[in-house]
Formats: sequence, C-alpha cells, structure tokens
Amino acid sequence: MFLGELPFSESKRLKVLYSYKILDSEEDEDYTSITELASEICDTPISLITFIDEKRQWFKAKTGITYKETLREFSFCTHAILTPHQPSIFSSLKNEKCFKNNPYVVEDNGFDFYAGIPILSDDNVALGTLCVLDYKAKTLTDKQISQLKKLARQVEKLLKLRKAKIHISYHQKDLEKQLAYNKSLFEAIPDILMILDYEGNILEIKSGKKDDFLMEPQLLVNKNIKEVLPADVFDLFSSKLSKLKDNQPFHLLEYKLETQKGLQVYEANFAKFEETKVLTLIRNITEPTAIKDELLRTKDILTEAGKMAKVGAWDVSFKRKDKLFWSEITKGILELQDLPIPSVNDAINLYKNHPESFAKISSAFQQAIDEGIPYDLELKIQTFKGNEKWVRTIGKPIFEKEECIGLFGTIQDITEIKKKEEELLLKTLEYEHLFENMNQGVVYQDASGYIFRANPSAERILELSMDQMLGRTSIDPRWHSIRLDGSDYPGEQHPAMVALATGKPVIGEIMGIFSTKSDTYKWIMIDALPEFKDKDTKIPHRVLATFTDITELILIESKLKENEANLSAIMESSNESIWSIDKDFNIIYANKTFKDSFKQTFNKHVEKDVNVIDQLPNNAADFWKDSYKKAFEGQTCSFEFNIDEQGKRKYYEVNIKPIFLDDKVLGASIFAKDNTNKISYVKEIEEQNRKLKDIAWRQSHLVRAPLARIIGLTTLIKEEENSECKEELLEHLLQSATDLDQVIRSIVDISSPFKK
Repeated sequence: MFLGELPFSESKRLKVLYSYKILDSEEDEDYTSITELASEICDTPISLITFIDEKRQWFKAKTGITYKETLREFSFCTHAILTPHQPSIFSSLKNEKCFKNNPYVVEDNGFDFYAGIPILSDDNVALGTLCVLDYKAKTLTDKQISQLKKLARQVEKLLKLRKAKIHISYHQKDLEKQLAYNKSLFEAIPDILMILDYEGNILEIKSGKKDDFLMEPQLLVNKNIKEVLPADVFDLFSSKLSKLKDNQPFHLLEYKLETQKGLQVYEANFAKFEETKVLTLIRNITEPTAIKDELLRTKDILTEAGKMAKVGAWDVSFKRKDKLFWSEITKGILELQDLPIPSVNDAINLYKNHPESFAKISSAFQQAIDEGIPYDLELKIQTFKGNEKWVRTIGKPIFEKEECIGLFGTIQDITEIKKKEEELLLKTLEYEHLFENMNQGVVYQDASGYIFRANPSAERILELSMDQMLGRTSIDPRWHSIRLDGSDYPGEQHPAMVALATGKPVIGEIMGIFSTKSDTYKWIMIDALPEFKDKDTKIPHRVLATFTDITELILIESKLKENEANLSAIMESSNESIWSIDKDFNIIYANKTFKDSFKQTFNKHVEKDVNVIDQLPNNAADFWKDSYKKAFEGQTCSFEFNIDEQGKRKYYEVNIKPIFLDDKVLGASIFAKDNTNKISYVKEIEEQNRKLKDIAWRQSHLVRAPLARIIGLTTLIKEEENSECKEELLEHLLQSATDLDQVIRSIVDISSPFKK
C-alpha cells in the first residue's frame, strides 16, 4: 500500500531511529503540548507525533485518540517519510487509490483528511511525522502548513536535546569508571606518592605503605619536609626541587633513612604537577628481591587493571639493544596482529602521519632519556592496519647510576573518549542553540532564587534585558505579579521559589506580570524544575523555570466566558423550557422556566449533573429515554405532548436536537414551547363552528317557507294581467320578503362571534 520506495536505506533509518531510544518511552508533556497546538492550529480533532518502526507506527504523543500504535502497512505516515523535505497532504483520503483498502479510511468513521510533516534526524533521515487528521475532507491554508512545519522543527529540537542527554550520560559513566580505575591504581601502589610545593611543604599524600612513613601519614600534611627529614636528606630534596623549578636536568635521588624497620634505602623521583606543585614518588629499594616480587605483583595487578580499562603496557631496555616489549593489549590497540614487535624508531614513526603528534612524542621520549622527565601525552596515531586513533601514552625513564637504562609506560586507546568529547561539545553547542532560539522563555535561578541566566525569549516575554534580570529574585516587588482572580501573587509562592523550598517540580502555574509597554497584565504559564548536584542530595542547587506567553489564550477564554454569560441570560429570560443533557442523561444546563415547570409537574427540583430520567415517573421515563436516544443517534426529533400541571391540562410542542462536536454526538438540546393557550383558542373556534352548523341546519327550514312564497308569488305576478290582482300579489310578495329578512337577521345575530 506504499506510494514508492524510501529515498534512503531502511536499515540505516532504523539504526538512527533506535539511537534516540524514543520508542515505547513514557509520555512527555513537551511532545503532547505540540500535538494539542497542532490540532488547534489546523482545526482537526486528531494530531499525532509518530515514529515509524520496522513493522509498526508508534505514537510518542497523541491528541484525539486513545491507542498508542498501528500496523505500519496501514500507516499514512509511511507515505509521508518518502518525501522527507516536504509535507504530505491528502485533502480527501477516500479519493486516493492507494488508500482504497485501508481500514482506517473505508470503515465507518474512517479518516478522510491527512497532513504530515516529516521529522528528520541530524543527518536528514526521516524518523516519523507530526501529523493532523480529520474525519472529513478539508484544505489547510499556507499559514497553517507553515505553523505545522515550525512545530515539526520543534519536535526535532526535542529529539536533539534527548540525544544530547543520552551522550552526556554515557560520557559521565566513562568518567566515573576512569576515576574508579585511578583510585584503585593509587591504592595498589606501595610507593609513597605525595604532592609538594617547591618550598618542600607537603600538600597531599596519595599512597604509601604506613611503615615507610616517619609518622602517621595524615599528620604529615601541611608540614615542611625540613621538619621531618634529617638535615642532610632535606638538603638533597631541596637541591632536586630547585633544579626542577629552574628546568635543570637531574637524576633520581637515592638516600638512606633510619625508620622503625631499621635503616632503609629509598629512591625518589620528582615531576612538575600543575604550576606550583611537584609530584614526588618515593620507593623503598632496601631489599631488591622483595622489590622485585612487589614489582611483579604490581605488574600483574596493572596488567589485570589494564585489561579491564583497555590500557596496554610497554617498556624498552637499552641494556638489551633497545629491545621493545609490548603487552597483548598494546598489540591490540596498535593492530600489530601476527607481525613482530617493531623497533623503537619504527614504533615512534607510527605518529609520523600527524606532524604535531610526531614532534611531541619524539621530543618527550628524548627528554625522558636525557633529563629523566616522564611524559603523559594524548596523540593521534596510525595503526599497522592504517586506521587513525587517538591514544594516551605515558612514559617514565629508568635510571641506574645516573644513566638511563630504559623506559616503561602505558598506552590507552582513547578514540571513543575523544569522539564522545567532540560529540558532547557538539551537543552542548546544539543545546545552547536550542536554548537561545526556542520560543519558550527559560530562566535559571540559584539556590537563593537569584536569576543568573535567561534566554532571548525570556527577555522578550518579560520585557527585560539580561542585565535587568541578573540578580533579581521572585520576591522582587517590581514583578507586580497577580493570580488569575486578580489577587496578589506573593514572591515566596512563585513556582521557582516553591520548587527550591520543596525540591519538587511545580507544573502549569499561571501568573500575571505587569507590562509597561501595553500598560496591562501579561499572562504566562510556568513550569519550575529543581536541579540537584547528585541523586543523593535533597536540597536543589538551582531551579530551571520555563514559561510561555498565554495572554492571547487568556483573553480568548475570558471572551468565551462573556459569551457564555450572555447566552445564559438570553435562555434564562425565555418563556420556553430549555435544557440540555449528556449521553448519560445527566443535565448539562436547564433554564428557570424548565426548572419551574418540572417542579410544578413532578414536584421535584432538578439541577446540573442530575439524571433527568431518574426524576421522571415510570410511565414517562421510557418515552423520554427513547426520544433522547434518537438525538444521540444524530436525529432531530419533534413531537407534541400534554400533561396535567396542578389540575390543569398543559400542551407542549417539543424539539430535540443532537449536540455535535466534529461529527461526534456529545448529547442533546431540548426546546419545549407551551402551546396551552393556542390549543384553547383552537377548541373555542371548533365549538363556534359546531354551533353555527347546528344553527344553519335549524334555520334553513325557516328560510325555505318565505322563499317558496316569494318564488310562487313572482310566478303569479308574471302570469297575471289584472292590475288589481298584481297589486295584491305584490303586497304578499313584500310580506314574504320581510319575513325572510327577519329570519336572516336572527341567524346573523345568533352566529355573531361577539355574542355571548
């Protein structure tokens, strides 16, 4: 049922989709608000944010439906992702051949309109759509399509933010592992490792065997080595520190010291650490065999730790003709495979394709030999298979009788770490771009409630520059904030301050702030989210407040309430009974005329939310229920009925009409007109007509006699030639006409509508 082939690899598209970990994720208000807004903009009952999986279409957000997914083969959005860079709009799905068998089109209440904007990944791969649907055919304006596109881009920004959070989480875990690894290494090192300054003050003690210290290690911190060491040993330390400070070459320091174990021989090495500090490593070399065993044990530990952290070891011995040793992990990192370990020069030449890295390693390696300076570098290298990698390489020289006899160190593949750092930097830049360009206002406040950061939308909505906002708190009276009911909104009750005080988010609060530009109040909807430094902390260190300008929405809502009040006043003043019910027969609205009539007829008081059927007697309930149900089926129902009210017969004309919302019946509205007076007039007219008919029947006999005489006399006059006889006949004719006139007057008098 597809319109064509995808313009990209489906396997690649699915891989990109899965990287967002969006499928089957929890509902998110940020996405749901977008579908609600899309429905409002396009005036459609349904809006969805969809993602197209291999066999299904899953909804991240939905407005107007309850199910969460559909089969992909019946998905309209599958057609939309075929054209990733343009909207897919079907004004009438029922007229499209490709949907003639689609159950969501051909079934009852099937869809007839669809518009979808593809949602794209960073590399323009279509993942799904933001779409709107309707049960009837329609056409969108250019403005509606443009706004729909903007909403789709907002979804893409939310996806970018989601992916950035995933990458940050991964990077944080890597850092935690690295810190744990470093800690385990320090705990495993038997040598004394401490940090001094160039004056010999002990700043920190990282490691060391307790019996190698002249006193408790914690008591040594903040002391000067002059207070601890004999004068001759102190002078040796002071000389080495001075040379290191002046960047002069020096060799390892070897000295003897009387300890609780007796006379011990130690070896000290120094390295610059930060700008004013010196990393000092002191090793007990009294018993070579014991030291050798300890080194072997340490080597095993480091090897195992190296395997866990993917850190390889290496060393080179100048006593063995520059013999180079690589651990198995080192071989794996440099992709040596079955080749023999190279010479030192060949190994260094692996950096040659990257001149900067090659120069650094060459210089550091030579300095380690000549001056005894260890190195720790992050460099780019080309492996034996020609692959580019980032490595961290550490090298330390080995001296014997002031002569460098070799070097040892580690190498770690940090390609992924570097990649994640670059990705983190990129995502951070993307987050900053989203922060700067999103339509919602965003404000950060510290633990005391002071604003320290805000985006341009916040400046626009609040009508304040960043400089004006800096240092303000929610308690500042210049906000002139009020609630919807017009009452004051105290600063300590503002969402941000409540979130800081409780450690819980505050969602959907509405606040009015005074606008000096429009000289009226502007309304904003605020979400305040507390942020914590770590999961075990219960007190927030700052709060993130996001807000949207809903002034126009509030004005529309106010106008609707005003219109509703006007309509209610009209219906309350009507002499007709007006009421409406939902599909459960509960009263939604009833005017005073209906309530009074119901009270007079059934002696029951009805109000909103009361079930009107339950208030009727059994002989009337079934009739009214059937009439209401016709309206629930979409039919208009009209009829007349009469009922006794306080001993009088009342006559009503009833019209029941369904209440529709987007072709869906929500309930019924009823208008009942009192026709009692009209019926009374009709009956009086019918009674009058009956009386007239009776009079006409009786009076017709009285009319016939004079009329017959007139006819006879007229005939005689016509035939009579004698003038005297004619005169007599005319007298009789006049009398008969007079009698007839009297009868007619009697009839008129009796039948007059004004005759009581």
